[in-house]
Amino acid sequence: MKKISWMVLGLVAGLTLVSPAMAEGEQGAKHHKFKDADTDGDQKLSQAEFAAGFPRGNTEKRFAAADADGDGFLTRAELKAAHGKKECKAKDKTSE
Repeated sequence: MKKISWMVLGLVAGLTLVSPAMAEGEQGAKHHKFKDADTDGDQKLSQAEFAAGFPRGNTEKRFAAADADGDGFLTRAELKAAHGKKECKAKDKTSE
């Protein structure tokens, strides 16, 4: 019985430690990915930084679509907004 109690206690303790990381989830991963891509630390991504940090697909086209103000840089807000539009399009396609 003591073994089971210790096992349960260990399981609960493990879940308590893992839960905050899981709650951070995808948003936390995106934050770190943006930070890693922002090699000069100016809180915005140049087209070269975006291409190196987010290399899938046509990076020029994706960059241009996400650059809402047309200044040649992507902020976190622009990247987040562009990602939200992508998710909305995917949801629309699945609901048809």
